Order: sequence, then structure tokens, then C-alpha cells
Amino acid sequence: RKALPDLNYVATVYNSIQLEDFDFSGNGGDYIAWLGRVTPTKGLDTAIAVSQKLDKKIIAYGFIDSGELSYFNNIIKPLLAYSNAQFHGETKSKQEKTRLFANARLLLFPIRWDEPFGIVMIEAMSCGTPVVAFAHGSVPEVIKDGETGFIVNPSNDDIRGNFLIKKTGIEGLCEAIERIYSMPDTEYQKMRRASRAHVEKNFRIERMVDKYEEVYKKILSQNLT
Repeated sequence: RKALPDLNYVATVYNSIQLEDFDFSGNGGDYIAWLGRVTPTKGLDTAIAVSQKLDKKIIAYGFIDSGELSYFNNIIKPLLAYSNAQFHGETKSKQEKTRLFANARLLLFPIRWDEPFGIVMIEAMSCGTPVVAFAHGSVPEVIKDGETGFIVNPSNDDIRGNFLIKKTGIEGLCEAIERIYSMPDTEYQKMRRASRAHVEKNFRIERMVDKYEEVYKKILSQNLT
């Protein structure tokens, strides 16, 4: 909305998923997951650098557009020399995507732009996997800070909110990730259950359809009076 302030906004209807396509895991796994287009705005280089700094395994999947080959070859490939970094290209099926999320400790979403939504966040949370993300774009509307993951301000000069993690930038991401890895099992499993419940309540396809119908009825009612 900030980018296009002159439009006539009627309501906000969030994107959704078919919840049944994503299996819930109450325990998760031991690695950091990343999924997205391989482009600087999505921050794969940041994700690998953070995992290296923390000595954590990272498994990444992503589509490489022909226009981003230089970024991949010059920036990402050298980072993949890190022994705990794996890049597998584009996911081939929903089952493969579900396994990536369900078996991860967390999804890292270090975006550099004001993402309009970021559907991978709700896909991960539907599997029970919490999300650690920079507070760009829709992130503060999608993640419940401290309940389904952690939101981090991008820098000291770019404060988007008063979040639980007070450090910013890469240091903030590291603090958030370490907090999730150090959680007692009962607390971590509670976060995973909360992540699934958050998607069930707010981002399943039936809710999106209901919200669109509400908008259409509102518009029709206004036009008829």
C-alpha cells in the first residue's frame, strides 16, 4: 500500500495455502531451511553467511532465473564451499517442499525488500516450523513475534517495530536462531504447535475465500445504494 498510495483499497485479504498439502511435524529437525528465488532481494547469501557464522547446517532450494546467474555464480557458489551448506535447486514437488520444512529447525527469511506476502513463511509454519525473518514488507503481519518465530529489524537505521530481538541485522538473526536452537524441547514444540495453529486460523484457503466474498458483498452493497 505504501508503494501505491493512490489506489482505492477496500480491504486486505491475505494469501493462503491448501493446509492439507503440508504435513505437520511436532519435533522438526536440526538444520536451517531456506527456499525462494535465487536473487539478492531474497537474501540467500545472508542465510548461508549466518549459518556459517553459527556453524549450523543449512539446506536451501531455489529457482535460478537466467538474469540472476551472475549473482549465483559470483556470490552464492563461493559460499557453498562451506561444508554445512547444501543447495538443491528448485523443489520438484509439494512432498519435497514439505520434507524440507517439516524436518527443519527453522526457516530463515532474510529478505532485503518489502515483500508483499512471502508464502514460504506460511508453508513452513503449516509444517510447524518457526520463521526467523527481517521485518520487511508483510513479515510483521505474517509472523507472531515470539510465538511462531522471531522478527528482526534490518539495521539500526531501519527500525520497523519493537520486537523481542533487540539486536539488528545479521547479529539479530543470529540471536534469534540461537534462541530457537537453545529452547527446551517442550518450549520448542509449543512454538511448532503455535505455528501450525496460526496458519490454520489465518491463512488457509477457506478463510481467504470467505474474506474475498465479504469484500465482494461490501462493494455490491455500496453500488446498489
